[in-house]
Amino acid sequence: MATKSSRQTAAAPESANLTTLAKLATTSYEVLERELRATIAALQDQALRFQTAIENISQGICFFDADERLILCNRRYAEIYRLAPEQLQPGVALREIVERRVAVGTSAMNADAYLGLARAVNSGTASGNWTAELADGRTIQVCHQPMPDGGWVATHEDISELSANRLVVDERISLQTLIDLVPDYMWVKDTESRFVVANRAIASDSGRDSTSDMIGLSDFDLHAP
Repeated sequence: MATKSSRQTAAAPESANLTTLAKLATTSYEVLERELRATIAALQDQALRFQTAIENISQGICFFDADERLILCNRRYAEIYRLAPEQLQPGVALREIVERRVAVGTSAMNADAYLGLARAVNSGTASGNWTAELADGRTIQVCHQPMPDGGWVATHEDISELSANRLVVDERISLQTLIDLVPDYMWVKDTESRFVVANRAIASDSGRDSTSDMIGLSDFDLHAP
């Protein structure tokens, strides 16, 4: 029969073991907590760098998840579509964003049509590109890239100025084609008597291969004094 003294002696090592285990558990918890805090801080720094990077992109950029909810977008995206930043908080549905764009006149189609287009592109793996003519006269180019998880990333760029410049170039090409059909000499000169426009007839007779070779020349460059 164990005496009280022997029972106390047997309990002492068990108590010591429990104390040691408690200390180890506390130490382990503190280590895990420090590591978790360090990981969270690193992720926050990474997210901040990522946010700073996309805010400095000249294009509007947006990320959506597989449920068509906004993950992240930059300030330029809001500017392009005349939306306030608070209307583009993470978690807002694409339909709601498009409806807001329709309300302010910056959507070229209604919400159902836009969602149908986005879903059609997202059903594949290749990127989809299209241009949208807005009611205010701007032209927006969209590049929609599906992601493996069912979401997507898209860039939106205002190419209105580019389109206007392209129209000017096309008009100049059409005008050049027209005057090249005239068999007689046809040209325009500036106040210094330099060619700014010349047709094929005068360029050919002046020994030039192209009408562009005439631009900037004067009669002194073509004839002896």
